Amino acid sequence: MSDTSTGTVTEYHQDGNQIITSGHFPNLSDAYGIAFDSVNGSLYMANAFNQTITEYDQNGNQIIPSGPFSVPNEPTGIAFDSSNGDLYVTTVSGCCGPYSVTVYDQNGNQITPTGSFPNLNFPLGIAFNSVNGYLYVTNNHSITVYDQNGNQITPSGTFPNISRPISIAVDPSNGDLYVGNGNNTITKYDKNGNHITTSGNFPNLGSPYGAAFDSANHHLYVSNFSINTITEYDRHGNQITPSGAFPNINGPQTLTIVP
Repeated sequence: MSDTSTGTVTEYHQDGNQIITSGHFPNLSDAYGIAFDSVNGSLYMANAFNQTITEYDQNGNQIIPSGPFSVPNEPTGIAFDSSNGDLYVTTVSGCCGPYSVTVYDQNGNQITPTGSFPNLNFPLGIAFNSVNGYLYVTNNHSITVYDQNGNQITPSGTFPNISRPISIAVDPSNGDLYVGNGNNTITKYDKNGNHITTSGNFPNLGSPYGAAFDSANHHLYVSNFSINTITEYDRHGNQITPSGAFPNINGPQTLTIVP
């Protein structure tokens, strides 16, 4: 989990107990996005302030890739494509753009896709759905869907009940999506954008800037920026109380699951 207030990454067990890493994740700068590379085991951080992507091993030691990760604007979100090893980074430039998604290989070399990722509007979150191979991007008032080449896909559903979405997570077992909204709610959708009504209501959210789904226990973890907490839920939106308390959090921005 990245913490923008202190410029740190903290690691926890599923039960909320902190793990002390040997490295200290150096050279972070407003790390708004984090992604785990399941192929080589690296963690990639999108640093908005100094417009960089930094790479680390799981102990927090920085890795210098062969490519430069030349980021055109402020990177906000990052997603790893487990089918080809590519990284997709959402970028903004101030409040009004330009907005883009840039694509890189694992070494930091930029890839030019055939499509242009059209109709972005302040894209903060991005997730790769391994069920259908699509990318989902949270915009100011919408979710846009793309294939791996940057061509927009028009889903059968419309992603209703969105309110300034800021984070997104995918359940890899069925492709369901969990979207963190600016009005302190989580809305759930199938991979086609149809709203799924949950029995629980995902309580105790506060600016859910990060969301990650754990395929091992089928739980959703949410980082709450404004109240300095990590909250845990089952698939139905019922809160789970872990044995640990996720200590030493201050302004949590984003999080990822490392299997």
